[in-house]
Amino acid sequence: MEQRIDQNMPPVNVAASDPARIPGLVPTEPEEANERTESEEAEGSAVRTPDPDEAEAEAPADTDADEDADTDEATRGEPAAEDTDSDAVTFEAADRRGGAQAGPSGIHFTLDDQETSFTWEEVGSVEHKVSLTGRWFHVVVSTVGHGRYQVDVSTNRKRAKEWQGELEAVLDAYFEA
Repeated sequence: MEQRIDQNMPPVNVAASDPARIPGLVPTEPEEANERTESEEAEGSAVRTPDPDEAEAEAPADTDADEDADTDEATRGEPAAEDTDSDAVTFEAADRRGGAQAGPSGIHFTLDDQETSFTWEEVGSVEHKVSLTGRWFHVVVSTVGHGRYQVDVSTNRKRAKEWQGELEAVLDAYFEA
């Protein structure tokens, strides 16, 4: 019979198989909380019968709550004032792989299956330029948190110059320099 020469090591429980093995990762409940829940369950087992006077007093309050809920639903169904503004200045530059959009809500980049959006409060600066050959329109957003995000859009020279003007108009309208 053959025997192994290597050491016999027990398997190690790692966080991937048992997250509770890392202290602080899974909160532990104090024993006092368990005792309180048991005593609350014992008290909750007694059935309380409501008085008819209390039931009548609660009924009008429920109708007021229903009316408030109806008005909330009605206001939620209406689009916000910003969304209905048809005079809003917008910009969109896109090719087959990605693009850049800017409007009242902020700047939105797409590239293949990835997307990111920035509100105007998050944007620190916006740079844009046309490549030397005129085939690429570059837009770079620098965030307040010192992040830098770039999208390159393929185009022709004429369209790149139009996009520059459109983006300048949007930045003048929404971005506070």
